[in-house]
Amino acid sequence: MSWLVLSLLSAAVFGAVNIADKQLVSRYMPSFGSVVLWLGIYSLGFALLAFFLAPLPPGTSAAAPLVAVASGLMWGASLLLVFRALRVGEVSRVVPVFHTFPIFVAILAVVFLGERLGWLQWLAVMATVAGAVLISLRGSLRGWRLTLDSSFAYLMLAAFITAVAQVVGKYALDRLPLWNVFAFRNMGLAVPLLLYMRPSTLREVAGSLKRWDSALVMVVWEGMGAGLGVWITLAAIQAGPVSLVTAVMGVRPFFVFLYSSLLSAPWWRFLDEPLQRSTLAVKLASILLIVVGIATVSLG
Repeated sequence: MSWLVLSLLSAAVFGAVNIADKQLVSRYMPSFGSVVLWLGIYSLGFALLAFFLAPLPPGTSAAAPLVAVASGLMWGASLLLVFRALRVGEVSRVVPVFHTFPIFVAILAVVFLGERLGWLQWLAVMATVAGAVLISLRGSLRGWRLTLDSSFAYLMLAAFITAVAQVVGKYALDRLPLWNVFAFRNMGLAVPLLLYMRPSTLREVAGSLKRWDSALVMVVWEGMGAGLGVWITLAAIQAGPVSLVTAVMGVRPFFVFLYSSLLSAPWWRFLDEPLQRSTLAVKLASILLIVVGIATVSLG
């Protein structure tokens, strides 16, 4: 399967997982700590399963596995920031801001790899940042009472950390089989998340798993969906240039916008995001700025 198809699949799968993320933190699990702990538990479970299915090839140096673990650690740190934002924010606003990380990939390439960006690409960087700010604004244009969403700084930091993790992860994928990187990456990811393991959070996770509705979201939608999304993402990065792969994955906000709008419709009401025309128009315009900006920087 081509890296282009894999990148689009990753965006579609993780768009659905982001909806599950929001439901876990706002509806199905009693605390932020229990959500994070559950992510750590299933990430560690995927790592152990991958180690069992695909042992490390003999003679492998320690460098690539350590880099893969470091990439996972950074992913874990960024997830903590994203989930804090999801506690109070709309998923269709949070995901587009977080998904500006390909811009940071391009800037890192300029600073550390000696790559160059043309004037059109720098304009695209500014358009992407403008889109991220626009979708994070709240208030009224009529009264000039606009405020930046409190989670904006968290999400921009998460985007930067994710960009570094993507670049670092590519190094490991060029030197190790996919399943080995999947294992080490998930092991690193689990470390910061499992720091939330306490008797109280363990009881909360166990209690949520006893209810069929929350268990369905936790195990199938979130757990299996995230595992599948991670594997597809790594496969795409291994198969193609990381800058192009992340650019195509930049369509994820479109999937989140589509899913959240459909699930907030009166006949579903699974989500309760605003569906006023003005709100939808601002979100769509912001997402267009972000996606077009990412594509221009990464593909131009």
